[in-house]
Amino acid sequence: MKNTLILLIHFEGEIELQDQNYLNSRYSTLLNILNDKEIDKEKCIIAFDTYNLISNPQNEKDEYRKIENQQLSKLVKYACAQKWSVYNMVKETEMGLIDMDIETFIKYMKEKRPEFKIEPNETNIIIGGTETAGCVLFNKKLGALNWSKRSYDTTIYLPLCAEYSSTGNTWYEKQQSAVATLWSKIKECDPNDYKTLNIVSEFKELSLPWTQTGIKPL
Repeated sequence: MKNTLILLIHFEGEIELQDQNYLNSRYSTLLNILNDKEIDKEKCIIAFDTYNLISNPQNEKDEYRKIENQQLSKLVKYACAQKWSVYNMVKETEMGLIDMDIETFIKYMKEKRPEFKIEPNETNIIIGGTETAGCVLFNKKLGALNWSKRSYDTTIYLPLCAEYSSTGNTWYEKQQSAVATLWSKIKECDPNDYKTLNIVSEFKELSLPWTQTGIKPL
């Protein structure tokens, strides 16, 4: 079974521009993944960035104390308590996921988890975040299309995505518009660039590493 990298690009979203119930649904989706006891956590990494960090946290060792957004902070704290490997890329690199390319990202991950292989034939990529047809797909160097171009099995998981700049009178309509834009942008690419790219909306469609027996909760 392959390793799995779960990459969350600007996951906290634009809080002032988006409906809170809409954003909360993504946290629920991520929490469902964290709570699944049959996922092999040793074969997973979660990496994220955040817009706002506390400048002088009391405890430098705690990842979650550096995050200003309380909901994201609590979720990271919970994930760490459940023995997930979670990395705040702003803290790790001082630039987050904004301008980092895939090769630089892999370099940092090898420093943190040397035994965790990130290679096309060894690793599945699952991506969520803010702006499905923008940052999540290709506007960022770590966007899904850039992984797919390197032959990684890459999945955009729509329940982990959210929009604010797409047109629509409701958040559902905005996401519909974003998916339409996503497909239009993909069609502009060489078919070889997206042959390993998947877009899914169901948990059962994700390529996650499973244990033979579920891990007992603490």
